[in-house]
Amino acid sequence: LPGDLRSAIWAGLDAMSFLASLAIPPSAIIPDAEIKSPVTFKIPDAGPGTIVMGWDPTTQVRTFVSANQTCGLIARVHLEEFLARIANNELKMLQTELEWLCTIIDDLISAMKPANTRYHRYSDDYRAPESSGICKLIKSTTVTRLDGQGRGVQSATHQLEVVSDEEYDKALAETPEMCRPFSAMLGDVRTAAELRRDWSQDLRKTGKISEMRQTEEGRRTLAKLTDIIKVVFKPVIDMADGARMQAAQAQAAAARS
Repeated sequence: LPGDLRSAIWAGLDAMSFLASLAIPPSAIIPDAEIKSPVTFKIPDAGPGTIVMGWDPTTQVRTFVSANQTCGLIARVHLEEFLARIANNELKMLQTELEWLCTIIDDLISAMKPANTRYHRYSDDYRAPESSGICKLIKSTTVTRLDGQGRGVQSATHQLEVVSDEEYDKALAETPEMCRPFSAMLGDVRTAAELRRDWSQDLRKTGKISEMRQTEEGRRTLAKLTDIIKVVFKPVIDMADGARMQAAQAQAAAARS
């Protein structure tokens, strides 16, 4: 990653890590975070692809993962392989590098929201996405639950649906911010047909960060992304800076006394 982009990401992650070390409830950082009591998870086999992950709210260590058969059908692998890859942290990168990075940042800043719906472009080949010449458009909805005390994330439910070009284009026209995180802010508002057409080129060149750094247009896009990330992380960084200042003031007062 370019130095400025790496620094912007690190500043946001450092602020989030510092706030977590103070045990500040996520509900204090994200006011509209949804707080739920423990629930029983049952995933229907039919309907959208559904993945449910659970975490210990105090340590944020993942405690379980479950998925339905539709996930295997979407990924075109056996469900057992799909779950094993999640459990072993062996999931393949199914997007271009640029889209993947934007998705990760969007997931981080949206983690405490009650629900988050996005449209993504994924490779059609789960086992070898880097050599795939075909992509699919996916509607992804994540519902996050905090534990009863609002201490941390208790579970996240992800629903995945393959969508038509018409649905994607409708979402792009009405709510472009939902389509491929930050793409519209970067000036990329390509239609579904254009995304399919450009998939191979984006995967290997125009959406590959090392290649983007070699062209003027790519460097402009990465510079824009750096500015966007600074803006989206600013509320968290401001809160962390305020907490650090309070801690320093408290230490100084204790030293004087």
